[in-house]
Parts: sequence; structure tokens; C-alpha cells
Amino acid sequence: MKRICGRTVCPSHFSLWLAMVSVAAVLAATLAARVPHLRAAQKESSKEGEVEKKKGEQPEGEKAGPAEKEWPYLELTMDNQLRRFRNVTIKAMLRGNENMTSTFDDFFMKWFFPQFTQRKNLNNMAELRAEMNEYFERAGRNPAATTRLNNLTLEMMFALASGARVAVLRDGQKGTVIRLRSSEDGSSSYQTLTHQPIPTNLIKETRKASRDFHPAVKYNAMLLIANLNEQPQTTTKAAVPWQGAFKTLVLVATYPRAPQSLRVAALIGLARHAESTDKTTREIIASNMLKILKETSSPDRSPDGILWIQRQAVEILAKIGLPGPDGQVLRALGRIVADGDQPLALRAAAAQAMSKIKPETLAAKDANALTRGLSTFLLEACRYEINGGSSGDQQVSWPRLAVSLDGVNNALAVVEAFAGAEEKALSAGMKKSISSLSRNVGSADLSEQRRKKALQQETVSLARTMGEPESEDTDPTGEKDETGPTGAQPGTGTAKPQPIEPPADFPF
Repeated sequence: MKRICGRTVCPSHFSLWLAMVSVAAVLAATLAARVPHLRAAQKESSKEGEVEKKKGEQPEGEKAGPAEKEWPYLELTMDNQLRRFRNVTIKAMLRGNENMTSTFDDFFMKWFFPQFTQRKNLNNMAELRAEMNEYFERAGRNPAATTRLNNLTLEMMFALASGARVAVLRDGQKGTVIRLRSSEDGSSSYQTLTHQPIPTNLIKETRKASRDFHPAVKYNAMLLIANLNEQPQTTTKAAVPWQGAFKTLVLVATYPRAPQSLRVAALIGLARHAESTDKTTREIIASNMLKILKETSSPDRSPDGILWIQRQAVEILAKIGLPGPDGQVLRALGRIVADGDQPLALRAAAAQAMSKIKPETLAAKDANALTRGLSTFLLEACRYEINGGSSGDQQVSWPRLAVSLDGVNNALAVVEAFAGAEEKALSAGMKKSISSLSRNVGSADLSEQRRKKALQQETVSLARTMGEPESEDTDPTGEKDETGPTGAQPGTGTAKPQPIEPPADFPF
């Protein structure tokens, strides 16, 4: 007889009990081995299906205290054991004093990068970006380390910016994952928030998760991509942006459904690439900026956000300075300048951008249309201030008016050389009015009342000079639109650079 837990058991029953325990152990081990990679993911995804308890629902007789608000955003787990490699091993690898091993990848992917997702670091993003810059500075003389760190940064930061996904496995299980796309070969892989890989052959489908990373996390992730360099800045040379991030920046910047904050960050990166000495790169950027200028507002997008993005696009076109095939860029900017439905700030920026573009040649009909468009804008800018701005009761903004005057004056210097006699006379009259306005209206010695009266008088004179341009909406180039994105410009035989189109599985 045997005694188990204080009870006497016969030998036959004891053998049966041992057999049952063995079977249970085998089953448990089998189940644990089957899906270890989804344990953490299931824990996260289970929160997506949780139903919030109704207010006031607590155990009888207990007082409900102020419950701590649950953090609604996702975080990547940090492997703090990797921190010990920071001061010696990682620095040595960055300098090239030690060979790069898997420790290098793990340090950044499983410890440093996850810091950006932590709630406690939400106000420390600038410090984290500065630390990232220090790592790149240490790798400055080690091209292999710079390339590897660039690739790791692009993979993880684009995964964070793209947002979390719910992976549905072929056996029906679900879990929260992030998608890593290799910047070297374009292949995709998935991992849980605890960095456990999920074989792609086990995944049936993925969909957008209801919980995601904080918007500040996603913005800073895209900002890190925007600032990736092939060569760091030195005391004598500017930094050279990393070409490996170029396509990602173009896709995000020009994708209308991408969050506007991410598009703003991507455009910051493209502004850096716009200074490239490679003409093809600048032409591709210019072509894609024209796509942005054709966008219109919609209920699901902030008008202020669209304005900001389009102003960035205009400034990038000015930085590139290429007129485009057959003056394509100038014509696009001219349409914005003359369009009374566009915000005044965008029209002024477009006029200023025109002044940065120096075409070798420009058709007279285009130069004439651009001159008339500038005259329309100038008159409307003056009347906008006289009539009290957008609300009708605002004070005259002399700095805002000065920006408009300066933009028109500089743009006229570009197009008047190609204009006909009538438009050249119109240009001369506008310049005279601008000079008078700048001298009298901009004088701090005049009272507000006298400055406004001078503005009114000069506006009347300007309208008379212009013969009161038509108020109806017209295309300042005399054309409805350019040819399609893959077409050739009339009379040049030069194909327009094709805008970069997003792939079918683009995450936004």
C-alpha cells in the first residue's frame, strides 16, 4: 500500500494515478511548444476585446476609489539585460574595433528602439533622438556600422509609424504584431510586442489593430527616418541624406491616407534630399510634390493639415529650383497663385517659390498667364487686408501684406522677360504699386489710419492699372491640366518623371 497526500492507496490505483499525471504532463508540454510565440501577443490582443465595466459596478459594500486611467497605447517590451552592452561593446562595434554580431542588432531592436514606445519616455523623445545621433556619430568612420544602423532604424521605425497589426494564424489564433520590412531585400517579417518572431507561413491574414502606438511615437519614428544620413555632418561638409530612406519618404509624404503628422515628418526628410546634387533625385521629388499640390481637402482630413503639407511641398519645389519640362512647375505654382479659393498664405508661398525658379525659356503665353495671375493675387491680397481679413473685422496685418508684396515682386522678375508687351506694361505698373505700398504702408512713422488710407488709395490705383481682372476662376496658364503622370510635355518630347506609387500592401 502507498500513502499519497495522507491517504492509503493500493498499488494498482497508484500506477493508474502515475499514468494520468504523465499524460497530463505530455499534453501540457505539447500545447506549450505549439504556440510559444503568440503567448505575449494573445495577452495584448485580448485587451482589444475587453468590454469596459459600467461605471459604478463594484463589489457590494466597497467604495469605488479613483481608478487609475489605463494607458490606451501599445508599448514594445524592453530587454533590459541588453543595456549592459551600451558603454563598451556597442561603442566598440560602432567604431569598428569589434566585429558586429547579433548583439548589435538585439541591442537596438530589443532595448534602445523600444524606449521610444514607453509611456515614461513620451516627453523625452528629443533626448532619445539626440542619443541616436550620438550612435551615428560614433559610426561616422565605419561605413559598415552606419549602413547596418540605418537599415535597422528604417525597419523598426517604419514598423512603429505604420502601426500595430492583428495577425490571424491559420489555426485561428490571433495576436498583436508589428511588421518589419527589410530595407535590404524588401522581405517582410512579423514579431510580437515582446520581439518573438512569427513565421509568415503560419499567418493567414493581418489587419489593423484597434490599439496602436502613441501618435508622438509614430511621428518621432518617421522623423528618425527623415534624418538618416549616408555621411554625417562635419565641420566643413553638410550631412548627406541616406538614399535608402528616399523611397519610403516619398511614399509616406504623397500618400493622402497616411496620417498628416507622418506626412509632415516625411516632407522634412525630402527637403533634405531636395538639396541633392543628383538631378534625377530632384526631378523625382518635384514630380511628387506636384501630386501634393493637386490634393483637395476632405471631411476626414484637417484643412490646416493639408495647408501645412502643401506649403512644405511649395517650399521644396523652391529649393529644387527646376522649372520642369515645358515650365510644368512654374505653371503649377501659377495656378495656386491665381486661385482665389486657395488660402492666402499658400498663394503667397507659391509666388515666392516662383522667384526661386530660373527657366532658360518659357512660352510667351505661359509668361503672360503667370503675370496676370500674379496681378490677380496682388489685388486680392490688398483687398483682403482692407476688408478685415477672413472674419471681416480683423486689423490689417502689415507683415502678412509685406510677404505677399515681396512674393509678387520677386516672381515678376522671373516671368516678365518672357512676357508680351502688354503684360510687360502690366508688370511695370504692378512693380510701381508695390514700391509705393512698401514705402508708404510699411512706414512706422505713419499712423495706423494713414497707413490704411494709403493702402486703400494704392489698391484703387492698382485695380485701375490692371483694368480690374476678371473675378471668375480661370486657369492662369490657359490650360485645364497637364498630361497624365506618364505622358510627355507638349513640344518637348521629354517625359515627366513618374511619381513613386505605393505598393498594394502599403500599410496606411
